[in-house]
Amino acid sequence: MRTRNEILAFTPLYTLSATSTTKNIKKSKPNYNFNQAKFNDSTLNLNRFINIKAIESLESLKENRNGYGAHSFDKKTIQRFLSIINFLEIQPKISPTGRKTLVLAYEKDKDEKLSFEIFENKIDCAYLNMKDFSKSYIKQVNESDLNQEINKFYGKSLSI
Repeated sequence: MRTRNEILAFTPLYTLSATSTTKNIKKSKPNYNFNQAKFNDSTLNLNRFINIKAIESLESLKENRNGYGAHSFDKKTIQRFLSIINFLEIQPKISPTGRKTLVLAYEKDKDEKLSFEIFENKIDCAYLNMKDFSKSYIKQVNESDLNQEINKFYGKSLSI
């Protein structure tokens, strides 16, 4: 079983926007309004567009951009991220890491979070329940399981 700190490590401190650079990445808390996603398809499309543009901008991030040895992103990795974003029914807040991965973050309320860390060859899923930590977990999932995990997290199924 993972420790609380290992699971909290999945919670991104920064999110990207379509115009993000290493100098203007904004600090924010991931938050997703499920009702907005369910009833407003144009919002879903806009969120997907913003995520696509943010992922495309990862190519401009250089080695050691953070002064702590952060790796740059190659075209193959960026294509994997784009493929996953295009597959998702509900768009996440996204955050690049220094180890050449991308964190996808969802938040139901302040006490429940779901994150995926996308590696080149695997996907780690972390669920954090601050009210009942015994329900928190980390596991590996396949790309094909992402939408199911997200819908299970929100307790609803979407037909988009």
